[in-house]
Amino acid sequence: SQGAQPTDRVARFLEAAGARPKAARSNAKAGTPGKAMAERFLTLGADVFASDRIRKELAGLRPTDRVTGEDLARLYAKDMSGRTYATLFDRARASLVAGRPAVLDATFLDRASRTRALDVARRLGCPAVLVEVTVPPEEAVRRIEARARAGADPSDATVEVYREQL
Repeated sequence: SQGAQPTDRVARFLEAAGARPKAARSNAKAGTPGKAMAERFLTLGADVFASDRIRKELAGLRPTDRVTGEDLARLYAKDMSGRTYATLFDRARASLVAGRPAVLDATFLDRASRTRALDVARRLGCPAVLVEVTVPPEEAVRRIEARARAGADPSDATVEVYREQL
């Protein structure tokens, strides 16, 4: 008999805390359900930092503001992405130093950003795990389109962005 077992949600938190063996996971793409999962960590006491929100904050925008053309290009330019991820890592570091778990909600499309995220935790002696949340492509498209219609999410990802990430 194995005795009482944690729910999936609690098991994932325990994995992130290093108190339970980790399942193999990595990064997410636009349109996948990672944001909802990150929000569930809030109920477990984790600080959740989202790159979409940080990017808009650094640009002086409200989370759900939409920009187009040159403004959109500036928002996603390499230097702005660098500032966004640097701020994301700084906030995670502050949480970990304060003894709180941190969840970073970002695409982490390149290996360097994933490595840097792991290094932030490891340098402080904290366990770290990368989580990839996937859905079938048609579901990702449905979610992106629904999110755009609702206008309540800070993500600027479009179906075109999603397809470029495949």
